[in-house]
Amino acid sequence: MKYSPKFFHDTMPDWKRKKDPLIARIFHRPISFVFSSFFAEIEFTPNQVSFISLIIAFIAVIFFASSGIPMLLIGYALLNLWSITDSADGNMARSLGGKPYGDFIDATSSYFLYGMMFLPLSYSVFKTGGVVVKSGMPEIMLLGALAGALDTMTRLFFQKMKNNAYEIRMAEMQKGNNPSEDITDRSQSKIGKLQTKVDGEFACGGTIQLVLLLVCILTRSLDLYIGLYFLYSSLTFIASIIYLIKKTGCLKN
Repeated sequence: MKYSPKFFHDTMPDWKRKKDPLIARIFHRPISFVFSSFFAEIEFTPNQVSFISLIIAFIAVIFFASSGIPMLLIGYALLNLWSITDSADGNMARSLGGKPYGDFIDATSSYFLYGMMFLPLSYSVFKTGGVVVKSGMPEIMLLGALAGALDTMTRLFFQKMKNNAYEIRMAEMQKGNNPSEDITDRSQSKIGKLQTKVDGEFACGGTIQLVLLLVCILTRSLDLYIGLYFLYSSLTFIASIIYLIKKTGCLKN
């Protein structure tokens, strides 16, 4: 075997290991090395694996719209499978070399899940009810839609600012000036590292997200899950805007 699971394990950088959520380090990442080995042996590219993860994400979202616990659990299993394949394409890109637009294709399935997962789950609550929300209440679907939209907007807002900051630094270097601070780099402070860690655990495929989702599916309390993520998405959206406005000083005269 040319590309064994051990090959991908050994070529994975330490910074990536530390960045992984707890559940990824224990379960998803080790399994992803096996997936990476399989895909590499059949000569799939990282981009092709990313596209497979997008298909898995799309199917998972469909199952999340179901009112039956068995169907929801299938969606949950597919969400874990998505996380594994999403890790596998990254393994391959780092160890074997990425392809053009690899980062863009890799991010597509993640953004799709961030934006679309909560709406079908809220539709499931709309049909069956939950702990607080009764069946037939349309307000829960609004919360689900807003949770997904705010989460996605926060990530897109931050990514746009990161691209803009990169362009500014490149322009400064071309003029012979020292590049300014990367305002989107949160790895230089303890608070920034903590924020990155918390976001990773709450994001799709994170430990907190997966544990909460499983418990809420089994206990018919998805309304609490959606309410929690609406609150979390709202707070992170507001905090991100305040942080970046303060860092850029774009509202000053």
